[in-house]
Amino acid sequence: MVTFLAGGTGTPKLLDGALSTFGPGAVTVVGNTGDDVELGGVLVCPDLDTVLFYGGGGLDRERWWGIADDTTETNAELHRLADAAGL
Repeated sequence: MVTFLAGGTGTPKLLDGALSTFGPGAVTVVGNTGDDVELGGVLVCPDLDTVLFYGGGGLDRERWWGIADDTTETNAELHRLADAAGL
């Protein structure tokens, strides 16, 4: 078994090579939680999310973070509503 201490957008790139070399059953990732933050009652764990999106096949491989084909329409609308409300 091989264990990696990892975080950030380099993790999925590292995993691409590691998994092809060692196989999925032999690789463990200890992810960074130092950047975790609660936003609007939702816990956001950027580095752990990136590993999960990668493992689930949904990672945006152009940016190497976030979900492929995701949009920012909801975020933009929330900002518009907050501005309109004077917040």
